[in-house]
Order: sequence, then C-alpha cells, then structure tokens
Amino acid sequence: DEGDESIVADADEAEGPGDCANPKALAFKKVARVLELTEEQRNDWREMLKVRRETVGPLRDALAENRREMKAFLEDPDADPAIGGELLQESKSLRDAIREAHRTYVEDFQAMLDAEQARKLKGIRAAAKAQPLIPAFRKTGLVAPPKKRR
Repeated sequence: DEGDESIVADADEAEGPGDCANPKALAFKKVARVLELTEEQRNDWREMLKVRRETVGPLRDALAENRREMKAFLEDPDADPAIGGELLQESKSLRDAIREAHRTYVEDFQAMLDAEQARKLKGIRAAAKAQPLIPAFRKTGLVAPPKKRR
C-alpha cells in the first residue's frame, strides 16, 4: 500500500496508542503487539511491506491508466472493438497481478510466524468472518451488547 514506509516509521517512534497520528502505523503497532512479534519479525515485516509497495504501486498506477483508457474507449462511438478487448484483458492481468502480490505478502507474513502467533492470527481471522453475524445474535439476545467504557 501507499505509505507503508511511513507506517513503520511512525509506529517505531510512537510510545503509546495516542502518540501515533497515522492510523496505519497504529495498526502495524497493534498487530505486532497482539501477535507478539519479535524485533526480527518486525524488521522482516517492514521489508515485506516495502516489497508489496514496490510491486503493487506501479500495478495500481497502470490499472488507473487502463481505466482512463477504457473510459475514453467507451466514450468514442468509432472505437475499434478489438482495442476494447485488449483493454479488458490488460485490466484482468493487472488485477490478477495485484491479487498475486497480496497473496505472496500474506503467505510470507504467515511463514515467519511461530505456531502460537499463527494460532492467534487464525483466531482473529475467524472472528473477522463472524463479525457481520454479531448484530443478529445481539438482536435475538444470544450475545450481550458490548460493555460501555467509562
């Protein structure tokens, strides 16, 4: 993602949650804390973020240009349909490349975790999948509302 470099720089300098103005940097810090990442793992993750940014950034730029070209194509009543097909194929290839870069990033992140860290990540992913269901369970009284903070 754009700004991955500032994520880790801001997170490294922040002492506590209120010290970090960058939400992505705070997220980096929270994930590192919850998963109890070692300093070596944090450094490895920083490198993964850098690689992802360097890979995905140009792909996103190319996809944005492809969309501009597609818009111009669609607005041109005399446009060659073959060009439209080429633009669609290019768009698909770019989206596939972005998905592949993300998949690689996630796999590399998971590969650096120890068993306990991987277990925690698996639990968080399961909770994220269940999150959309929580309101229905609250409305039926099967899950208590969240406790109010004071």
